Amino acid sequence: MAKNLPVLASDAMQLRLVPATAAHARKVLHAMEEVSAGNLQFFTDDLTLERETTYLQRMEESPTDFLFLIEANVHEDWESPFVGTIGIHEHDQYHRTARFGVLVFRPESRGNGFGSEAIRLLLRHAFETLGVNKVYGKVFEENILGRTFYARLGFLQEGRLRQEYLLDGIFHDMVYISMTRGDWDQLRARH
Repeated sequence: MAKNLPVLASDAMQLRLVPATAAHARKVLHAMEEVSAGNLQFFTDDLTLERETTYLQRMEESPTDFLFLIEANVHEDWESPFVGTIGIHEHDQYHRTARFGVLVFRPESRGNGFGSEAIRLLLRHAFETLGVNKVYGKVFEENILGRTFYARLGFLQEGRLRQEYLLDGIFHDMVYISMTRGDWDQLRARH
């Protein structure tokens, strides 16, 4: 059963989150193929159209996952607006928690606020529409830039998950980050 997700539009910049569907598989795969392998190091499967179609279909049908394409009006005409994906995953309605993930594919799309604004839109949807109380994620411990980025957005580091992620035969520690509805309300009150 497919979900009826809204398009989430930003008031601060020309950016929107569009519900991802299996029909977007070719677009997503093309963007993933264009970027450096280092940016996609955590993908352990080969990137194929079949894999991406299957993944997007599974996200579309899942009652606990909400995946969006990040589209930004980078050329002032909404031409080639796709810059990445963002999602709420493992939404637990009873405990009111959800994991988030974001990926801005192209390096030239980073550093201009697209990721920050996409995360703000997703958090607003999670807290104010879905009724989530806590959004959490994981970031590689060695990813100092990423950890600093999330801290600037208001995420708190809750702890380190030792040898949490196996990549290329090496176990990596992950830092567990989160934001609660109370944190979100305090951030909104300041802005």
